Amino acid sequence: MTRTFRIVGETLVGRTIEEVAKKIGDLSHELRITDDPSKREHIASTIMRLAADISVSAKMRTEKPVMDFAFDANSVDESGRLLYLWEIRNASTGLLIGSYVGKTESGIKRRRDEYRGNIKRLLEGLPYRKRNPDGFRAIHCALANAVEMNHAITLRLLRNVPIDEDIFEAERAMIRELCCTLNV
Repeated sequence: MTRTFRIVGETLVGRTIEEVAKKIGDLSHELRITDDPSKREHIASTIMRLAADISVSAKMRTEKPVMDFAFDANSVDESGRLLYLWEIRNASTGLLIGSYVGKTESGIKRRRDEYRGNIKRLLEGLPYRKRNPDGFRAIHCALANAVEMNHAITLRLLRNVPIDEDIFEAERAMIRELCCTLNV
């Protein structure tokens, strides 16, 4: 993005952060040697404005999208065998874009961290795994797209699965019941 800065009679168009930082240094020197109070006030406010612009520009230049999502434990024991649901909704309309049911035998924390890592790798253009670089599943791609589009993402725990129940069948039944679109 090209920005125009008006600085004490000058215009700086499309300058790099480094060039604007140098200009701030020059203005700081001018501020120290100027006796006129109104000119000092103008220079000081210009420095503050430019410093804020540099801060925003630097942040925009270095920050990658992060997967933020709502988490609903839904009175489910987070450390046990369980089924979970990812939902992606349009942030403006609230309409459901996609859903995915998954299972875990060892609690949600590790699984949640794995999803965060997978989405981060996908957004950064890194491979899924060294031996399976294109192994991202539909849910990974949908979540990464949702992050980029600022859609609402929710991770909801559905229920615990008792040890004597087939977790694979429980997952398949829940996928059918909720008509999940991302379990492909």
